[in-house]
Amino acid sequence: MSQEFQPGDFLIFSTRIRFRLLRFLANTERDGEKIWHLAAYNDLFLDADSVDRGLANPEKLPLANRILP
Repeated sequence: MSQEFQPGDFLIFSTRIRFRLLRFLANTERDGEKIWHLAAYNDLFLDADSVDRGLANPEKLPLANRILP
């Protein structure tokens, strides 16, 4: 992936019928491979407008998992 993300950036992705959020924390490199450090959120969003509303107060979003190596 050629796009550069900054720590704190939100990544929005689509599942079959909902949108989910990840937050980019950092990336490191180990043995020549890039490792992404992400935070995942529990909330599911029905549409892009509801994602925007959630991002208006990200501190209130429930954290699901912190994905670290």
